Amino acid sequence: MLPTKLPKQPLLQGHGANDETAIKDAQQAIENLDAAGVRANAHNELLSQLKGIVGTLTEKYEKKRDSREDPDSDSDGFANIVPPPLYPKRMRLTGPAGPTLEEMAFGKIPDIHDELEDEEVSDQETEYDENEFSDADSVTSCGSSGLSSMSSDSETDVGTATPLKKKRGSGKNVMGDDTPAGKKRLQRAKLAEKRKEETRANPITIIRMEAVKWTPPANSTIQNVPELADKLLGIERWNRMQEQHALMNRIDAILEPDRSLLHVMVLYFGGHKHYTYRIHIIASDFTTISLVAQANLKALAHKMLKHLQSDGLSTYKSLRRALYWYTEFMEERIQQLQFELANMVNLGRPMEHLTVLIELFSEYMSNPNCNIHGVEFLRIYGEKPLERRTLASKAGPNGTKQAIQYVVQAFDLNQRIAQCFLAKSLERDLSGMKTQKDLIRQAVGKAYVDNDTDRQATKRMGRMTWDQKREQRMHFLANPKPQSNPFVKVTLMNEATATMSRGSERRRAEYLDLSSKTVPAEKCNDRNMDFVPNMLTMSLHLDHTKLSHQFSSVGLDHKTVVTLASHREAIFSFDVSLSQMLFYRHSVSKMPWPPFDKGYMACKDHCLFPTTGNATKPLSSSWLNHIIKSSMEAVGCYVIGLVNHFDRHEGAYWRIQNGCPSSSCQGAQWEDGKVPGKKSIFKQIYCSGFDLEFIVTSSDHGWGECKEDYFIPWDVEVDQSLLDRTWPELDSLLFNKVDKHVIGFGDNESMKGIANTLRACKHRLFQGTAHMLYQNCLPPNHSLLDHPLFKSTEFAAVKERVKISCDQYKVLLESNGGMLNNSTGNAAVLRKLKAMESRMDNLDRGMAQIIELLKNRKEEE
Repeated sequence: MLPTKLPKQPLLQGHGANDETAIKDAQQAIENLDAAGVRANAHNELLSQLKGIVGTLTEKYEKKRDSREDPDSDSDGFANIVPPPLYPKRMRLTGPAGPTLEEMAFGKIPDIHDELEDEEVSDQETEYDENEFSDADSVTSCGSSGLSSMSSDSETDVGTATPLKKKRGSGKNVMGDDTPAGKKRLQRAKLAEKRKEETRANPITIIRMEAVKWTPPANSTIQNVPELADKLLGIERWNRMQEQHALMNRIDAILEPDRSLLHVMVLYFGGHKHYTYRIHIIASDFTTISLVAQANLKALAHKMLKHLQSDGLSTYKSLRRALYWYTEFMEERIQQLQFELANMVNLGRPMEHLTVLIELFSEYMSNPNCNIHGVEFLRIYGEKPLERRTLASKAGPNGTKQAIQYVVQAFDLNQRIAQCFLAKSLERDLSGMKTQKDLIRQAVGKAYVDNDTDRQATKRMGRMTWDQKREQRMHFLANPKPQSNPFVKVTLMNEATATMSRGSERRRAEYLDLSSKTVPAEKCNDRNMDFVPNMLTMSLHLDHTKLSHQFSSVGLDHKTVVTLASHREAIFSFDVSLSQMLFYRHSVSKMPWPPFDKGYMACKDHCLFPTTGNATKPLSSSWLNHIIKSSMEAVGCYVIGLVNHFDRHEGAYWRIQNGCPSSSCQGAQWEDGKVPGKKSIFKQIYCSGFDLEFIVTSSDHGWGECKEDYFIPWDVEVDQSLLDRTWPELDSLLFNKVDKHVIGFGDNESMKGIANTLRACKHRLFQGTAHMLYQNCLPPNHSLLDHPLFKSTEFAAVKERVKISCDQYKVLLESNGGMLNNSTGNAAVLRKLKAMESRMDNLDRGMAQIIELLKNRKEEE
């Protein structure tokens, strides 16, 4: 944050400043720095700069004095003097209560904790002049545009000013300014405008420093930390963090492996101004503490490294937010105590206890106490409206307080770091903090009851019918956005409906996660396997947790298998939408395939649902939430709080109604093992994947008492000539290498799995598209149908076969009460509906064997 109470510096203005006064001010600053006795690199740099300015001022002053009578001389001799860099206000070298460098330099030693936040200082206290720099606006615009900061995510920290959101669309209702949220918005806008004015007064701090080079421990990979929404604050924290990295590199006594861990701690705290003192203490005293304390500190650094390596950085961002809250709440408490102390002094009352409290709370960083700082931290947290509140929560003015555990962890981390630099053992009694946590939960629970408006809003009342789900998918197909693949959205929704999988699992699916095979659609054994219908299934090997790379063990598979069968309707079938998505991507949009010809390692990270311009980066969760929410709003079924979670919330109801045992639904996604939240080893390893009942009922076929013969009416024959003209480039890239058992292809299960899947997708592409046209789910003028393959006579024949089969299937269902059961006779029905001849071979052979056995038995009798 920009310092707000520095005295004006006439030597830097360049507008007719008093020369002798400028020299005296600079000389006095040098004397103040020497008197402070600070021995630090920052002090030496500022001291050398001040001495250089004094020499320049003296020389220019003498020249100007000698040439005053010369009308051609330069009268503005100080206009081009570059001011010294202003260090962050809270960059103190003697602890949280010590003076800053510029305060020591200009003789202003304030009281301890003179300000809580730069944003909270009144406008009257700011001593800068807007016209102090003539080109401040131009410097500000050049310095702030196009800059990025490596500090935090887009959430707004406590006290952080964020600019007003732009109004989108003429029909958007702007929130009123009289509401609590509207007042906060106006307050944030005021703080943002104030920060801009401060930046115009001193544009130096908006210049982004060059990154300091450092190596992570053991060349480990650290995730990219998102940027702050507030660019100015992000640049300030970035610059402070680079100064701290440079400080770590300058200390030669620290060994290289330890230095890398200390760099991790610098990155973890993100350049926050209140943690500058902590970083300086770690850097200066690391080599002087005991080996046990060093080991404890390095263990904490390894824990921070693990948080920075987690995909998504959710734990790190939540914990870092709580770390920032801790220092800001403590500074706020000190500010309140100082205000009370001033009132007591004015009233002439005793004030010893307030002085003691101020001293105790001033040690929140160096000597944190559970029952003093920890309890007060939780108390302030419980009173502040920090959490995001939605229309569904209605949890009162202070929010739901979901991050309470991170608050406790943040205090514990601060206490553990402080313990490494103290000779005594810190108090670890957490009973007071536990009581405070219970009080917060009680207050939140009471507020929820008091503000309850609809207790069933997020329960089963949000269920969607199949007609509504069909309209949900048709919303994207009928209104495609330019330069976008509408089948990506349909595929993601079909996968969610068929598997009840988590959004993070679906987004991270890759090409090599796919496999395909034909399996029996009913329970059977080797003796009657030929007499039951078969179904085409596609399986995806997904990460069952975003932290799987941390928890997987040797000999254990860290993937979970989800299996999907072809749905009764093509618009809900995952294999159909997947085929259309891949065809639109690689044949219509002409995007290249993954480098299958280069083997497994070359294409192992290529995502099925990549971001634009990066084939190895999955789609963001916010984008997935957006498309699902927009489709639900389009059909009038939007349920707050059940966007990405809707299919997991509702999936078990209609499956159980269709005859699926509840245990199969539980085992599919929700079953726990010995460790809460984790599946049993049996379900993870030895019997991974879905139960047969779950797979069949997910395709809208009954099971058990609702038993139906599994049959897909649009599974008709596709001409081989049409299949040969589909994706011919894959023959040389993949198919031929797998068929010829080339090393790395024929012996690699992942390469064989994706090859089988893409071959099955060729059939499903034309079969499913024909059925969607039959059901009027795909607009006849869709851009997919402009491809020459869909204008061919072969595809016209596929459409005719689908029409005949589906018409007869519809009549047959009506005559059997809406179900196709065993009493109808599988072989005759499938033959009548013109199913594929290859699908009938097993049934015909099985019936012939049964007739032969019965004939032989009758002859023996």
